[in-house]
Amino acid sequence: MLVKHKHDVKPEELFSLVTDECFCSVFNEEKQDWEPAKQCHGDCGKYLLEDFVREASKHFRPRTWATFWPTWQGMQPMTVTFKTVTDIPRIMAPSGNSWYNMKWGLVKEPGRGNKRVWIALWLVHHDGARMYFF
Repeated sequence: MLVKHKHDVKPEELFSLVTDECFCSVFNEEKQDWEPAKQCHGDCGKYLLEDFVREASKHFRPRTWATFWPTWQGMQPMTVTFKTVTDIPRIMAPSGNSWYNMKWGLVKEPGRGNKRVWIALWLVHHDGARMYFF
């Protein structure tokens, strides 16, 4: 567990969630568009995900969350609801058959009475990179 301010976290300090190209979308023939898949395909790091669930679930809080998502048109607003800890990597994975990389870690901020632990998620794909905290 990292014991520092969440804004000082570096991607190289985090654990990988995917090991190779990973696709979490399917093409809907009816709509002629990409949409989130029920399952991810490719090498998505099953065991890495199990480690994430085991460690991060202790600190997960369900909620609806508003943030910005990097796209080729710049940062776009998005609102999502996370009901379980596995929703974080599933929902945050880019759609449209995009290659991406995701890393995670836990951040315990000093001066908070050791009560607040953040789940850090570093997301990189062709439209940009960003650190998210849950």
